[in-house]
Amino acid sequence: MRNADAQKTQAASQTRRSKIGTKSSSESPSHTSDEPFHKQRYVFRPAGATFSDRCLQNGSVFVSLVCFRDAQPWQILSGVSSQEILSKSKELKAEGWSPTEVAGYHDKSDKYIGVWKKGAPSLVYIDVGLSKTQHDANFQKLMNLNLYMHQQHVFFDANNQYRFSNIWYRKPSSTTKWGSWYGGVDNHKSKQGIHPFQSDTTVATQGSSLVYSGSWVDHPLYISLELIDLDLVEHQSKANQLMNLGYRPFAVDACFAKNEIQSSSVWYRPK
Repeated sequence: MRNADAQKTQAASQTRRSKIGTKSSSESPSHTSDEPFHKQRYVFRPAGATFSDRCLQNGSVFVSLVCFRDAQPWQILSGVSSQEILSKSKELKAEGWSPTEVAGYHDKSDKYIGVWKKGAPSLVYIDVGLSKTQHDANFQKLMNLNLYMHQQHVFFDANNQYRFSNIWYRKPSSTTKWGSWYGGVDNHKSKQGIHPFQSDTTVATQGSSLVYSGSWVDHPLYISLELIDLDLVEHQSKANQLMNLGYRPFAVDACFAKNEIQSSSVWYRPK
């Protein structure tokens, strides 16, 4: 998925790894960085609405993720309801934790995953599992509070209806413009390059169609490129090319459509 605080990310000193199609555990523990589960901070999201027991063998749910190696404490909660994510976020806020990642997927019921870290921006607003009507109404309200959408995740529920999960941060003085869109591949491609840095990407299936989403911002330190509308072999080839040019993965997502995995990712480097 991605680091949710780009301004504190230093490409020269930190390791980035990405993975698509990783099988998730049936358990939903809350991990911290000093546990033996992993000694890296993993910021990741489930891969999409169709990665559920309806589509994959043995009832497996798969996730896509980007791994960030740093010393920042983190916590994760997965496979729970939207209300449990909101309650956990409220509990952790009192202890100085802020959400950096939230995403949803459908596996018999709508389920969500959240990631929090210590020392994230103090003013953070989190949406979890909003309908399209709720999302559109909330969008203008939060813009008027001088917040910008750092992360947007989209999936479709059992009734093939939109479910939005977003994280909003206070807009810094260095950020003059930002944007967030969702739609078909042609519409999504038309948004690329409007702002130099993309902080998120989502690909999901709605019936036989693919829907992409993302958030973009004028970032003072970094630029980014997005890979979409590629099969996994093409995606890996393009990713290797970007790595050779000094780019590192920042966000990744995937879904199962047209009998294969469809993926998208964001790559960044210093200006």
